[in-house]
Amino acid sequence: MKRKFIALAGALLMMLCPLTACGDNGGDVSEADLPYGATLISSSDLPVQVRYDHRFVEEPLAKQISAFYHAVQEQDTAAYSKLLFPLYHNYEMDVVYKDRYTEADMLKMIHDSYEEDFGKEFDFSLIDVVSLTVRDGQSTVRDALNLMLQQLAADEGDKNFVNDLQALYELSNDCYLCDRGSGKTGDTVSVTKGSQLFAAKYKNQWYLIYT
Repeated sequence: MKRKFIALAGALLMMLCPLTACGDNGGDVSEADLPYGATLISSSDLPVQVRYDHRFVEEPLAKQISAFYHAVQEQDTAAYSKLLFPLYHNYEMDVVYKDRYTEADMLKMIHDSYEEDFGKEFDFSLIDVVSLTVRDGQSTVRDALNLMLQQLAADEGDKNFVNDLQALYELSNDCYLCDRGSGKTGDTVSVTKGSQLFAAKYKNQWYLIYT
């Protein structure tokens, strides 16, 4: 069945201000009102180091982001699959990529795109979450995905989906790479800037959506 998610998203109005513009009134601004990126921390104890603003990104989400890029790096299909939002991933595999690609195929394509850009075998040294959008009206892509998820849930008869989906983030990540096995962390060679990743908090659990 053809779905008109993008067309529906086009009808949404850009009514909310971006995070980077909110709170700019020329006066003193509390930490809570500062835009994303004002209070960055780095989690160096994760499989792949992640830099993020802890006021916006919960530690459990940072762990999922790290685990995702580590799964890509190691081409670990089992770990990769567990991180993905089942509602979207099942649709993707059963409808969009049916009989064309397996999960292993998709993971290899993601991995190989980084390897091609880097020019050799690689490890991720840092994933820098440089921005995120969290509300309707801030990103047409995020809004289209939100409508798509609602439609998929409705098709499955899930009447509580809107309440169970506690958050839907669009993340923009700068990915830093280093030579495979070098053990380096932090800002090394940035191959991909603005790599898009979505995060859904569903029933108190964070999942990722890679499109």
